[in-house]
Amino acid sequence: MAKRPAARPEAPRPRGRPPKLSREAIARAALQIGFAEVTLVSVAEALKVSHAALYSHVVDRADLARAALDVLYAEAPWPACRGPWRRYLEREAGVLWSLLERDPALVLASAAGGMSPGALAHFNAAARVLIDEGFAPEEALLAVDTVFDLVHDVFVRGQQLVASVTGEDADEAWLDALDRRLRAPTRRAVRNPRRWFERKLKIVLDGIAAGLAPATCDRDEGGAS
Repeated sequence: MAKRPAARPEAPRPRGRPPKLSREAIARAALQIGFAEVTLVSVAEALKVSHAALYSHVVDRADLARAALDVLYAEAPWPACRGPWRRYLEREAGVLWSLLERDPALVLASAAGGMSPGALAHFNAAARVLIDEGFAPEEALLAVDTVFDLVHDVFVRGQQLVASVTGEDADEAWLDALDRRLRAPTRRAVRNPRRWFERKLKIVLDGIAAGLAPATCDRDEGGAS
């Protein structure tokens, strides 16, 4: 009678589920930590994976920031992609400002390496709205680029100014160097950077209406307040 082959010992089953690692999961972990404190090591620890495992999905901290921005872009309450162009750009700018407020450190961390895929896709969508409203492609590009740059630049500069007058190492010497008539309005601008931005945005939108918008558009449509 033939002998039965000896049974092979069963391989031990791994305990628990292996972690699901993806670019989105990494980005969400970074947002949870906050970009003022985040490192690739801290993200790996939060996800309970090895530091090296992250490099299959993100290249460095700047790439991690772009991935995090894509998550925020995907979930932001953007206005519907349709005109009137002025009201659309005003709402776009407001949502973008709120998105940057979500994690100010993320703005600076994402600056290296160009736009994230999500930001680029959104930029394209915004430009198409203006083209559909009758803007020539170059004018649509200039208008959207100007508004998006305004949001980013005013936000970053506002954060720097707020820190200069409210931080532990506050230094108001630059305020004292201003003409005395400018000091009070400057302090108001620093205390409420969003309101100051909205006033700048109105000037920019007025300029777009006067110099870039096609004649077929109502130049006074729903003006920014």
